[in-house]
Amino acid sequence: MDLTTGLAAASQSLQILKQIKELDASINAAVFNAKLLELQESAYEARAALLEAKEAVLRKDAEIAELKRKLDAATSGEMCPVCGGGRLKTERVVPHPSFGRQGIQEKHLSCENPECKHSEKRMHDPTGILKK
Repeated sequence: MDLTTGLAAASQSLQILKQIKELDASINAAVFNAKLLELQESAYEARAALLEAKEAVLRKDAEIAELKRKLDAATSGEMCPVCGGGRLKTERVVPHPSFGRQGIQEKHLSCENPECKHSEKRMHDPTGILKK
């Protein structure tokens, strides 16, 4: 069952409940019990359908989260300025040869495209000392 079926069953349950409330006090117990059983069956159908819909939503949420993770991984890193097809990935980070004592780092980057072979070094300031 899907969400639409669950909502339809819940609507049917409410309709049956309304009919039970409208029943005249003079009806026999058999008719009353039959309506109660019909209401109970409809409520169980609604519950089952809504539980299935909830599970489907949870599965879709997990699938969306996984796809977002994969998309972030695939698009992380700056595009290579040489080939334009690969992304620059950080290979290592070391203290800068001249300014390492001040916390400045040197990032070694390379293009992930195996045909490109581009690599470069960049100054990195994690402490923000150069912005002062």
